[in-house]
Amino acid sequence: AAGQGIMRLLSSFLVVSLALSLCVLSDLAHAADENAAATAEAVNKTQEQRAQEYKEQVNAIRVLYAAQHAVKTANESCGTPPCGGDPAEPFAASLANITFDDDAAKKKAIDSAFISVCASGDMQEFNLLLAQGADVNGRLDGQQEGSEGFTALMWAAYGGQQDMVTALITKGADIEAKSDRGYTALILAATSGSVELVQLLLDQGADMESKGDDGATPLLHAAASGQRKVVDFLLEKGADIDVTHKDGGNLLTEFAGEGWEDLIKTLVDKGLDLETKGKDGWTPLMVAASSGHAKAVDQLLKLKADINAIGDNGETPLIVACASSKKDVAKQLIKAGADVTVLHKKGGNALIEAAGEGWNDVVGDILKKKVDPNVQDENGFDALMVAAAGGHSDVVTTLLKNKADPNHINKASGTALHEAAAIANYKSVDQLLRWKADPNVANQKGHTALMMAAATGSSTNEKDAISIVKLLVSKGANLEAVDEDGRTALFLTAMAGNVPVVETLIGLKANKNAQDKLLMTPVMAAAASGQLKVLDALIKAKADLELRHKKGGTALHVASSSGQRGSVDLLLNNTHKVKADVNAADEDQDTPLHLALYRGHYDVIILLLRHGADVNIQNKEGKSPLSWAEERKEKDPHVLELLQTGGDKDKIKEFLMKILNVTREENAQESANAVEGGSSGTEEKKKLGRVPSMGLNNNPKGEL
Repeated sequence: AAGQGIMRLLSSFLVVSLALSLCVLSDLAHAADENAAATAEAVNKTQEQRAQEYKEQVNAIRVLYAAQHAVKTANESCGTPPCGGDPAEPFAASLANITFDDDAAKKKAIDSAFISVCASGDMQEFNLLLAQGADVNGRLDGQQEGSEGFTALMWAAYGGQQDMVTALITKGADIEAKSDRGYTALILAATSGSVELVQLLLDQGADMESKGDDGATPLLHAAASGQRKVVDFLLEKGADIDVTHKDGGNLLTEFAGEGWEDLIKTLVDKGLDLETKGKDGWTPLMVAASSGHAKAVDQLLKLKADINAIGDNGETPLIVACASSKKDVAKQLIKAGADVTVLHKKGGNALIEAAGEGWNDVVGDILKKKVDPNVQDENGFDALMVAAAGGHSDVVTTLLKNKADPNHINKASGTALHEAAAIANYKSVDQLLRWKADPNVANQKGHTALMMAAATGSSTNEKDAISIVKLLVSKGANLEAVDEDGRTALFLTAMAGNVPVVETLIGLKANKNAQDKLLMTPVMAAAASGQLKVLDALIKAKADLELRHKKGGTALHVASSSGQRGSVDLLLNNTHKVKADVNAADEDQDTPLHLALYRGHYDVIILLLRHGADVNIQNKEGKSPLSWAEERKEKDPHVLELLQTGGDKDKIKEFLMKILNVTREENAQESANAVEGGSSGTEEKKKLGRVPSMGLNNNPKGEL
């Protein structure tokens, strides 16, 4: 009952959709009749416009048919009475009543509908549309990639519509017609997995060896699609087994990819080449290894497949298995004697791949073969680095015990210690330091392992990051090392916002006032990015708030210019009894108030005024905040009013309430104008700067 209820709802929806579609098409038809006088003008339409109109009409026909067919299907599934209500008339009849621009458009619509009908298997509509002149060999633009140029027969075959295929062939459908990619109905039937349809098409004379543009026959397509029953059937029928794709693959590579070990032996017994190479130069053994089919791999090895065959990129079956995360097959190949020393074109080998996967037992098996643990790929990464980067601490330990170099440097000047520290993997860092990894090696950007660990901002490994920082410092890591920008570990941590690590570094006596190449400090970095907890920790630790950056600004300048209200508030009002100089001037003699004004940060302006910002201090150009506001009062009179409050709390509140009321009145007038159909004056007032952008509409109390 519940299912029927859902079906009724669905059917009702489809009926409404169908009715709407019919109404739209009916309106189009009436509009066409009423505008017959415009026929002459229509003749002059470009071919592109005409093609677009055809496409729109064809799409409308598809939507209409889909809706009506869904209702019909729902009715049939519900029994009596029909839950969706009977359609008023067959779809073909609805189509016949539609007025089209010309015969070509109507023909296109009929053929489009016909193909949809054939794909769905609707025999009633099939016969009705044939009576209207539908072309049994008509084609339609692809509705999905690869279906370009499909005929009705192809769609029916691909959809498994056996009765429809029979009817189409009876009506003269071309059984050997090919799509734009050279596919025949038989190829599509084989791909879809219908043995009955394949048999039917063969009985009707379809060519069992027809090939698509890719060179593949129905048998090869069936194998590539994993259709075992069709494959068995075609093999019994004597289909040619010695066929190849354009990329070189054959039935062996396809069977290997599917793991059909019994068929692999059958093909080899019939003479197929075990070493045939397909896409990327992969042999059947490589394909089986990549897919993880252990039984197929075993069968191929028994048949003497080359265990060390080389692909186009220098990979072997073993490397392929490792790179494809097929651990069991990798172990199987190693046990069978695969060469573990082979390097692929990018310089990697099975050891590096296995280390990256975290397969400690496989790494151990490979190392027993006396492989050099320090082989590196084209980027200078060795197995130790890859294992460290992946967080595989057990593999890191195994490699170190087998003489992996803990201080090997890659092309980016990084080490395994950098990789482990970057992901805050304590166990790997600890092992590397035990094996004498240098904690002060800097990579190309000047980052040390300490910086990498300190900059880790993830809360999931925060504790490990703290432990790593302490461990690195205890092993001699330089707290004051700087990167290419002159930034220390504390500076980078302040930027990342990792408060516990900041506190840890401060506790370890890191320089709180270290300045980078632009003379920025950790306090400035935290203030600029709004890292309030970090900023508070630095203020608590008595970091200097008045140090100057390269342009003479302080942390308060940076926060004010950036619009970081929270940072400004903290610098001027905190529990540590440390207050930034609100009237400090930079090299241009601009105060924080100047900078906040220039950038329109009203909330920051209010804070600065509340904390004693002087509106009369002049910069190098002789402009004070007050004179600057006076010059702009035509554009923004509210700024001048705000500065004239002098920072008095009551006056500021009065000012805010006044602005709030003005804004409310203007919004009310705008709404009234809109209701009356008149134009609102708000946009014009905004142009004049009379409606401030201060975020007051969401602050009804005018709170600071």
